[in-house]
Amino acid sequence: MRDATPLLKADPLWGKPCIAYSLQADLADDARRIFSRAQERLQAAGPGLLTGPPATLHISVACLLSVRERYGVSKDSLWRRHGLQWTASLRELLAAVPPCEVIFRRLEVTDAAVIAVAEPQSEVRTIRSHVANMLADAGVPSFQPSIIHATVLRYGSCELRAEALAEAARCVHIESSVPIRQLVLSKETVYPSLAREVIECMPLRGDSSLSTPSTFS
Repeated sequence: MRDATPLLKADPLWGKPCIAYSLQADLADDARRIFSRAQERLQAAGPGLLTGPPATLHISVACLLSVRERYGVSKDSLWRRHGLQWTASLRELLAAVPPCEVIFRRLEVTDAAVIAVAEPQSEVRTIRSHVANMLADAGVPSFQPSIIHATVLRYGSCELRAEALAEAARCVHIESSVPIRQLVLSKETVYPSLAREVIECMPLRGDSSLSTPSTFS
């Protein structure tokens, strides 16, 4: 049975200045080409679809300070308060996490975007759990993704034909494997990652035969 077609929502933040801090994995060139071709094919579903440059496509691994959430104080002030400690904690964590492969299987049309959905990955789960604990220790709310995905398209209009888009997405094959050898700790300044400031590139260096620690002080 097919899922009900969602009611599509135009994204009010597209192309606007923003502040967010996150851990991202950049896509390999092959995956970018596959997703770019998917964007081109889906454009036939109707006008109003928003696509960023291929170089901006990425995997959202973990969220430190969310683009859409309010924290009571500015995100930059929170980063000034906690950023050095968080960066050191992430650096230590990722030194113990082994490189991995993220495998994308299908496109999914949600109310907010068309996304490429990947299989669950234990290393990503470990990183998100660590980030959630790290934020909790600082008294900062955590908003972690529930799946591994890359956003392929967003919506510039709520007049889009959702049924046509969903049908087109079912016909697009996007199977690809993305090696994750490092993560990018970045500050997003134009949504959705149309512009970002790289804070640090953090390699994954762990031995897969060793257990990964779940928390750090």
